[in-house]
Amino acid sequence: MLALVLGFVGGVVVVGVLLAVFPHLDDLETTRWLFFAGGTIYAFELFFAWLLVLKRRGATFRDAGLVTPTVGAILLMIPAIVGVLIVEGIVAQVVVNLFGPTPTAEDQLLGSEGVLDHAQLPWVVMLTVVVAPIVEEIVFRGLLYGYLKSRMSIKVAAPISALIFACFHFIPLLIPSLFILGIALVFVYERYKSIVVPMALHALNNGIVIWALYSGL
Repeated sequence: MLALVLGFVGGVVVVGVLLAVFPHLDDLETTRWLFFAGGTIYAFELFFAWLLVLKRRGATFRDAGLVTPTVGAILLMIPAIVGVLIVEGIVAQVVVNLFGPTPTAEDQLLGSEGVLDHAQLPWVVMLTVVVAPIVEEIVFRGLLYGYLKSRMSIKVAAPISALIFACFHFIPLLIPSLFILGIALVFVYERYKSIVVPMALHALNNGIVIWALYSGL
């Protein structure tokens, strides 16, 4: 948790300093700015996770689950994502019925600034489909969940880590859907004993959301 907090705060501070030194960075289009700011924060998250968790305990990323899985395990994430999206959709609809509309992927990316165009797609994909799944799975499943599991049962560690993962995205109405995703990611991590498998499932989830956004679905 300390690594998560320090990583986020450190990334935000560095982005602020860079903006003060190079004001023209604020002129970047929204998705490039998102990639710059988000990528910086993720880099600090990974650095502090390594410094405060792995280096401190003399461990490696392999100890956090970063081992090579079978090709079959990766391919199984393609049908698995269908079930995950169905459950996420049901939970999201319940939240809508209770609290009103939830933020869309476009709301998360742009707020009220406008509509994404295809020229911005590479920046969105790099951040959400490549960088985010790698860093978040190492931190939340490989390290946080691994730590919790060493001190309590899986039945307790899984929902706690999934809830922290959901809350870390800072969008209250999306917490139920992200919690379901977090549980699914823990499940496949436990099943295949490699953090690369939930990385693939996480990337597919984000990729399908982005595809739906750009295709107008």
